[in-house]
Amino acid sequence: MLAAGLFYTLMPLSSDRNVDEHRKMQTIAKLELVGQSLDEWVTRQGRVPGNDEALGVLELRKSPVLDGWGHPLIYKAVPGHHGGRKFQLRSAGPNGLDDGGDGDDLTLPAR
Repeated sequence: MLAAGLFYTLMPLSSDRNVDEHRKMQTIAKLELVGQSLDEWVTRQGRVPGNDEALGVLELRKSPVLDGWGHPLIYKAVPGHHGGRKFQLRSAGPNGLDDGGDGDDLTLPAR
């Protein structure tokens, strides 16, 4: 899964007929990679980054981290969340509007 995600993140766009699918797969791969980095950071630090810290705690080449449509990824700390995650990471999707994880938003699946 990680290798496929890395492939979609790095793969150049080759044709217009699959632009939306490519952007979606690129975004899903980026969510997975950033989510994995956040998981590792949480393990090392023993806490979840606060909303004020967000993705700034990660040593990333680019900041902000953009989805396949050029919109910044959305990070939210979720205190007391029962789904196994203590943060949410998502993309606003093609329309660029944060629907709170609904609508066309793409959300990192809970692990």
